[in-house]
Amino acid sequence: MPNLKQFYFYLFVQTTSFPFTNQYLDGHVWQQILENNVSYLSKFEFHMTVTKRRPKVDLDFVINPFNYFVTKYSNWNMIVDRCMYGPRLQVNIRQTTNDNNAQENLTYLSNFVYLTNITTLEFHSTFHVNQWKDAEFILKSCPNVINLTINTSLLLSSKIINNLTLIPVFKQIKMIKLITEDVYFPSNFILQFVERFPSLVHIEPQVFSFDICSFIIEVLLTQSEQLSYVKINYHQDTLLDDYFTRDYITTKRRQVFPLNIINQQMMNVKNNGQTIEIWLS
Repeated sequence: MPNLKQFYFYLFVQTTSFPFTNQYLDGHVWQQILENNVSYLSKFEFHMTVTKRRPKVDLDFVINPFNYFVTKYSNWNMIVDRCMYGPRLQVNIRQTTNDNNAQENLTYLSNFVYLTNITTLEFHSTFHVNQWKDAEFILKSCPNVINLTINTSLLLSSKIINNLTLIPVFKQIKMIKLITEDVYFPSNFILQFVERFPSLVHIEPQVFSFDICSFIIEVLLTQSEQLSYVKINYHQDTLLDDYFTRDYITTKRRQVFPLNIINQQMMNVKNNGQTIEIWLS
């Protein structure tokens, strides 16, 4: 096909016995093919997924030969990642400019992953708030997700947290880990957060100071009935006393949720001056 102008290549390998995997992952092979045979080519994309446990794919083997395309073409980028498929999905896609691009990204993703089977969803730290439309589409396409890792600024953006179509997804989520780059979890948001995630069992936010941390813990102890584990990283310590003892937490929980059986032997609290962890069960 010497007059080929656009080329899209998809590869999905699910067995270690597939005979030509290394050839497809070798950028030097693609360089020779494209330079020697398709001089009119103006657009090309590779989407390759190799699913196997042993042996692991050597990422350097993939990255080094494909660097040729990155250096030669200014508008060509490369994303290489090693992740687990099945119930867990890690997401890192290009920024979209409109709803059509977001839908196209979701279609690409659906070609490689059964989104309805996903229970653990992880958005990379580079997943920017401007990509809220991608996040919305992906969340709505994963109806069984219960574990969520996401950038704080993205989750707290009005396009996501106030999105009525995402409320059913939020209500079933049990674990949330918040990634912070330049935005800490604000104390004035915790009440709305608890309302949005009533099934929360496990939470890991990051806040600026221990004062804010204390306020958030108080709200969680009195508002999140299903809560089992809290881990909060804080940037700035405080001169105030840390009063979160096992007795204090037990008393507080029994006052608010008297019907919940508390096993005090299972409870524990640790605070090392940067991170506080609370085990309720």
